[in-house]
Amino acid sequence: MELRYLPKEEDWENANRSLPKKWRAWDMFQFAISFVPLFFIGAGLIGSGDTIAGLLCMASSIAIALGAYEVPKARRRRKFRNSVSADGERVLRIDENGVAADFPYARAQYEWQAFTQYRETDLTFLLFRSTDQIGVWIPKRLMSPVQIEELRQILKARLPMP
Repeated sequence: MELRYLPKEEDWENANRSLPKKWRAWDMFQFAISFVPLFFIGAGLIGSGDTIAGLLCMASSIAIALGAYEVPKARRRRKFRNSVSADGERVLRIDENGVAADFPYARAQYEWQAFTQYRETDLTFLLFRSTDQIGVWIPKRLMSPVQIEELRQILKARLPMP
């Protein structure tokens, strides 16, 4: 099977949304020690009559919460836009030996043993090189229903699903 396509930012976002949802303990700790205390300190200050300081604390806590959500997304978008392989056509060849990928400035040849597992979503096939590292992402938008089923059968025969 051969697939030719121009990668889109939405493809990259769909692939990243499909990564395992693991809150790392350190991230949760940092969020808890910044957002929660500021919010309750602000509420306490407002209750004691210091409205301006209280509102500033509460606004800061909300800004921290929004930043914790939006900053990683913005980083992913910037990473995609700054990638030289985002500009230009990609060609994937998938067969019984593995996956060959031609990027604008590079070539890669993966044997099936290079992947630990695969995941299928509504929009994407993901081939993982470790539990949380995507090796190859294949958008379904460029495939016919017959090709999707063919790829599904190839992956089922060669890789475990999580």
